[in-house]
Amino acid sequence: MLESNPESSWLTKSQVDRLTQVLREIVGPIAPALLQASLADCTSLLQLLSKLEQQIPEATRNKFHQQTLWLVERAIDDPAFIKTCEEILERYVDRVAGMLVLTILQQQPTISKYDFVELLATSPDSAQKDRVRQTMMNQHHSKTIAR
Repeated sequence: MLESNPESSWLTKSQVDRLTQVLREIVGPIAPALLQASLADCTSLLQLLSKLEQQIPEATRNKFHQQTLWLVERAIDDPAFIKTCEEILERYVDRVAGMLVLTILQQQPTISKYDFVELLATSPDSAQKDRVRQTMMNQHHSKTIAR
């Protein structure tokens, strides 16, 4: 478990969870320690990602980059992504999906794609939350790989 670090208040819990998950796939059980050590002198998510990328094996850097890119990509810069997320959410909350999407984007215009999905996934009941999140993430990753 990552210790609370006041200097990293710019990093959300969902970002820490996602980074830990990606790092575990690449470097194994040392992922939390690597992330904690890297946080020490970073002041932004971009700086942290750059530092982590330099510390993982070169053969896996591209995979790390691809899997963490959407932590910093702004949702508002990708209308197709927003539309896809809205369509997925409509399967679970029907007519209010558009209103939820619009509200999030108005309140947080610089939100990352990852945090956007995390907020949208909290809208359905808890039994469906993981399914909504996974569907949106899979949709994004399949489009990223296709590029």
